[in-house]
Amino acid sequence: GAIGLALRLATFISAALVADRARGHLDRRHGRHLVAVRNGICYSEALPLLRRGSHCELPAVWPIGRVRTTRLVPPPAPPLGRRDTAAAFDQDTGPYGCSGDDIDVLFDDESPNGSLENATCGNNPAFSGTHQTHNPAPNNLTAFDGQNPVGIWNFFFMDPVSQDTGTMNEACIVVSSAAVTFDQWVSSNATCSDQLDSLNILNGSNVYVCYTLTNPGDEALVLNSGDWNDSLGNDLSPLEGSYAPGATQTLNFGPFVAGGSSFPLGITNATADVTLTGNSVNFPSSRTLFTDEAASVAVANSPPATGNKPLYLYDNNDLSRVPTAANQAEITFNSGNSRSWTLTPALQSSLDLNTAGGQIPVTLYLRRNGNYGGSFQRDMTLTIAGSASGVIGTTSTSISMDGTSTAYTINVPITGASTLVSGEAITFTFTNNTSGQRGILLDPSDGTNNRSLINLPSNTVINIDSIQVYDQSYATNPAATPVSSIQPGQTAYIRALISDPFGSFDISSATIDLTDPASTLQVDDGAMTLVFDSGTNTGLYEYAFNVLPFAVQGNWQFSVTGNEGTEGVFHTDYIDFPIVAPPALSVVKTASVASANPGDPVTHFITVTNSGSGPASNVHLSDNLSPFTTLNTGSFSCSSGCPGSGVTLGTPSYTMDGGGKIIQWEVDMVGTLSAGGGSFTVQYQVNVD
Repeated sequence: GAIGLALRLATFISAALVADRARGHLDRRHGRHLVAVRNGICYSEALPLLRRGSHCELPAVWPIGRVRTTRLVPPPAPPLGRRDTAAAFDQDTGPYGCSGDDIDVLFDDESPNGSLENATCGNNPAFSGTHQTHNPAPNNLTAFDGQNPVGIWNFFFMDPVSQDTGTMNEACIVVSSAAVTFDQWVSSNATCSDQLDSLNILNGSNVYVCYTLTNPGDEALVLNSGDWNDSLGNDLSPLEGSYAPGATQTLNFGPFVAGGSSFPLGITNATADVTLTGNSVNFPSSRTLFTDEAASVAVANSPPATGNKPLYLYDNNDLSRVPTAANQAEITFNSGNSRSWTLTPALQSSLDLNTAGGQIPVTLYLRRNGNYGGSFQRDMTLTIAGSASGVIGTTSTSISMDGTSTAYTINVPITGASTLVSGEAITFTFTNNTSGQRGILLDPSDGTNNRSLINLPSNTVINIDSIQVYDQSYATNPAATPVSSIQPGQTAYIRALISDPFGSFDISSATIDLTDPASTLQVDDGAMTLVFDSGTNTGLYEYAFNVLPFAVQGNWQFSVTGNEGTEGVFHTDYIDFPIVAPPALSVVKTASVASANPGDPVTHFITVTNSGSGPASNVHLSDNLSPFTTLNTGSFSCSSGCPGSGVTLGTPSYTMDGGGKIIQWEVDMVGTLSAGGGSFTVQYQVNVD
């Protein structure tokens, strides 16, 4: 699932005596990050924010007077990169010497009340409610907004002023979160109960798409009209509306037919996003949370589960995958005679028989010999064996036959080996067991459609072993290296390696379909050329595709079909291949002022523009900071072009020097920067030391 997260932290300091101990609890919600903290997190020198049910315990009494310095330091290396974010409250709560000036304050940058400064004593407590921190940025609590709280944090506070009196009883950190979890699932069932981010499915099957939007945080949110996008064109408007903490809604769509317009053959990457607006005091409508989600569906044609491999009998004792084209001479079997046919050539790779039916059908054209009329019984034995595996099956039967050549189908049970190895020859032996001078005539073929054959059921048939794309033809460079993309205006040479267990001669043809990213079929059953025959079990086929200069850019689908023999058995496979023009990126960095004095804030703007003809993915930004400035880590934003340019701002990470000061930041942009002028601007703030 995808999750958007914003955090609001505040410290709570109280002079009231506490009970034996105080306890805070942590709750992890579904999604990528920790989302919510319940009841506050009490002080601990090493504060764990790690797992469900974690808590911290607080000693009963600590000294308290004026809180001079309070600082929260995050983990040295949290899961998403190091963040050295700290907020210090340099707060003097005098005047000195007051009695009963207890402090009960929630520090909150968003408080309508200003910071505390020398309030009059005499009240108990002297300070209460919510107040802003004493110092401005970068010491404000907004430095923690958007931070991932998972890890070990250290919370320090101290009172270095010598006039202090009293006891410091309690100091807590309250994490207030606004969060959204958005899931998009694909499934073969209507409820998406299997919750899949990716689905592999066969052509013609049903596909369902489901969406779930949840508010796991502490602040109310709202999904306004149109604040969502879906690449599949599904209507997500039923998700619109208010989301109180804990609220959730689900939408299901389907069925879609795999191989249809929504999910064609190949891989379809579906994306969706939502932007929720704040709907509470702490997270008002001026603030938003954006999150996106992706799912993929791969639709494939599988190899045929089974395929019949007819083996044809020739009068020269050959057993062949090639159908007889000429009339073959009848073969006479006198009583007690046998004859064997041997597969030529032998198997070129291993073969698994399909034993589901338990038998091998053998069709023979037989008649009795002699010129006398009537039908007479003939006894015979049929045996199928492998030169390495031994007997596969054998059977004896009796048939009443006359003098007319007639097709008889005899089922030979599979009782022996079902896996034949490469190089093995299959033999078929026919024996006339009839007693006396009673002969049998076997006709291999009459030269038309009447052919004697073994209809071998096989799980190993023709297969597309690989599909690769080159920028050179096989004739030009047989050893060329495959390319990962092709540009408009170039020629793509698509090569398919196809195998068949009986040999490359059994591959009758190969064709190709080319479909552009708009699901338009650009090439339909294009004939591929055999450019290399291994002489064993494989053939290499090639198709030259001249890509137009203004071809639709994106992932094309190259679908290859290999055909075997003459029986209509085939296999289809595909690849998704990018046809894209290269991007051309430019980066411009500017500052809000030309010069600045110590203590002054300076905002930097980094604008990235793609003036190329192709989109840019995996855009990564990094920037080295001046040693005379301090970065405000809470100031990062994408001030323009997000998501209009196709990208959104990822999570920054930081590099520090030996003294713990940030000297470099870097961030991965999420999404793909559009071509032809797509542009975005990232801004951040530093303070001059």
